[in-house]
Amino acid sequence: MALTVAELIAEGIGCLKSAGIDDAEIAPRSILQYLLKQTSSGLQVIIDKAVPEETAELYRKLVKKRCGHVPIQYILGEVEFYNVKLGIDRRAMIPRPETEILVENTISILNSFSNPYVLDIGTGSGNIAIAIASNVDNVKIKAVDISDEALNLAVENARLNDVLDDIEFIQDDCLRERFWEEVGRFDVIVSNPPYIDAGDFDKLQPEIKLYEPKIALITPGNPLLFFKAIAQHGRCALDVNGAICCEVGIGQALKVSEILKKYLGDVDLKIVKDLTGIERVIICRLI
Repeated sequence: MALTVAELIAEGIGCLKSAGIDDAEIAPRSILQYLLKQTSSGLQVIIDKAVPEETAELYRKLVKKRCGHVPIQYILGEVEFYNVKLGIDRRAMIPRPETEILVENTISILNSFSNPYVLDIGTGSGNIAIAIASNVDNVKIKAVDISDEALNLAVENARLNDVLDDIEFIQDDCLRERFWEEVGRFDVIVSNPPYIDAGDFDKLQPEIKLYEPKIALITPGNPLLFFKAIAQHGRCALDVNGAICCEVGIGQALKVSEILKKYLGDVDLKIVKDLTGIERVIICRLI
């Protein structure tokens, strides 16, 4: 006998709780919404309807994946980020809600330029570049990543959101000295670079350390290495009144601010907290 939506949700919650999954109450609903092509409210409308057995079996397979700590975003293959929909898989790190704060503050800066030119360092899935291109008029973006696989995903996402003409994706490494001589000049540099100390990697949640690309998470040696590279070359890479906008790790805001001031001199610097009160984003504008 076919089970109802409510019964499948209860079954999924039980499985996930037994596996110690944090989002046990949420993931089953997300999976059923995806399979049944429903919104959250739409799922509630059909909560007592029977689900075809073929769909129920696929649901159980996806719940089993989540029991193995596979991130729900990788299971569904998509994620919402700053009002755009992105494809996501293990080629790139999963976009986080806190990065939307970086995008929001970067867009605010970009609105002061008539035809802004942006450098996105460590573009990953392309989430930051695509969100900016979708919300800022006349913007052009150069999006850089060291991973060809991530760039392929980013191109797919830019095409999906009809902003491919606004973004140039290039494979390169901002830690390479010649990079800064070759890349050009910009109004804004935006970055959510790797910033986790390699020594802390094993302390991460299984969802992160087992499935997300390590190259997008940790730095070789100093966890502030990318911030230092951006700061060292910021004056040469930015035009008049240019800005650096970056996301930082927990407890890094003060150290990154000091690095930016050391190499850039006089700047207007602002630290923005995320919704949990963590200092998460730095906006640094040249004076």
